Amino acid sequence: GMNAETAVHEYTHLWVRAMRKHNPNAWRSILSLLRKNEDLFNKVKVEMGFDPARHDENDGASEMIARYRGCRSIV
Repeated sequence: GMNAETAVHEYTHLWVRAMRKHNPNAWRSILSLLRKNEDLFNKVKVEMGFDPARHDENDGASEMIARYRGCRSIV
């Protein structure tokens, strides 16, 4: 459901998209840092119904960042 944190969460997805497009080196660095937290990364992928045919690692990373940014707690 939508709540007060929804707008921040969705805006963060836009920020990630801009980062990937305009600063791919920085995005690769961020992605590398996120990979180090494999347990959380995989949990987010499961919760979002990660499907390799529809999603890639960037989608999982975007969701992980958006959840962290848009919520008081990650999980």
